[in-house]
Amino acid sequence: MMGPKRAPFSGVVEDFKGRVACYKQDWHDGFYSGFRILAPTLYIFFASALPVIAFGEQLSKDTDGALTTVETLASTAICGIIHSIIGGQPLLIVGVAEPTIIMYTYIYNFAKNQPDLGEKMFLPWAGWVCIWTAVMLFLMAMFNAAVVLNRFTRSKNFVMAIPHDSLRNLQDLFSVPPSYIFLAIVPAAMVAGLYFFDHSVASQMAQQKEFNLKNPSAYHYDILILSLTVLICGLLGIPPCNGVLPQSPMHTRSLAVLKRQLLRKKMVRTAKEGMMNNDTSSEVYGKMHEVFIKMDDGKNPNAVHKELKDLKDAMVPEGNGEERVPDVFDPDKYVDGYLPVLVNEQRVSNLLQSLLVAGCLGVMPLIQKIPTSVLWGYFAYMSIDSLPGNQFWERIQLLFITPQRRYK
Repeated sequence: MMGPKRAPFSGVVEDFKGRVACYKQDWHDGFYSGFRILAPTLYIFFASALPVIAFGEQLSKDTDGALTTVETLASTAICGIIHSIIGGQPLLIVGVAEPTIIMYTYIYNFAKNQPDLGEKMFLPWAGWVCIWTAVMLFLMAMFNAAVVLNRFTRSKNFVMAIPHDSLRNLQDLFSVPPSYIFLAIVPAAMVAGLYFFDHSVASQMAQQKEFNLKNPSAYHYDILILSLTVLICGLLGIPPCNGVLPQSPMHTRSLAVLKRQLLRKKMVRTAKEGMMNNDTSSEVYGKMHEVFIKMDDGKNPNAVHKELKDLKDAMVPEGNGEERVPDVFDPDKYVDGYLPVLVNEQRVSNLLQSLLVAGCLGVMPLIQKIPTSVLWGYFAYMSIDSLPGNQFWERIQLLFITPQRRYK
């Protein structure tokens, strides 16, 4: 995954080169999917927006209205758009998460009880916490800190108020007493450490081995982008974002379903056409093999042979490719059974869902009518939905399965 890096920015440079090579393809694959891309987009939009709305309500209550759902949605949209365009791993979903809410609550309570700060200086002081956090994350990216991962298997009026509040926050930054500016380093260190691991783990979960991703990772580079977005959020006076779970692996899984649908449709049609033309089994398999390579962006033929070995064995009896495809071979059934996991790696779904989150700012009166219990209930559903494929959950299930029925 990542080897030892010594020179400053060597990890960032390597990640950047790897992602630049597939940047154009990231957009092409997204737009090539057509309207089908809307399914995973809407799926991850609801998975991303609803928890952020719930966290916004919690933050508004804990900070006496200093920060609300408007700010959490704005932050999620801004950071999501930035990450989807210039981020390294486009499958990674960013958003305002519960740890950020907890940290901002502590920061608010501390500032409120300080005579030199008070509620008025809460956001400016939180801005300095973000600035120091951004500096620390920048240094982590600079000195390749991500190598440690190898050791771990309101209404329209409210919306229009955001720019005004952001400008006021920039002015108030320099009204914070110097002693508190440097004191902000303490919470910043905790936030930086938390964001570093949360962001990296979410990225890891979005690109697990079983997803068979073909594009390289970008852990170092993404930490650099994270430092940029944290800085922007601090200057704007809104809570920052980081990589979130379980939305990130849910995003990848939904795109795997999309890729499978696109590939299955073409391979089944190709197989049926070959069988109707009385082609030999080797000819039918060869055409399906070509479709697979073309759909998988010119993947190495040798690697494709390994991935389609089971399908070939089912189509070509005993290695004799001169006979017709066996009558028992049903393309719909066998393609489904032997098609390997493939993910439609692209940036469009992440960008679109971020734009939809931004659109929520225009319907705040409707959002405010959603019962909080519905929001937290959907969050609970997301947690349950993310269990299939989770190694920890699967190992727990083994405790209730007799040894004779376990996979060897």
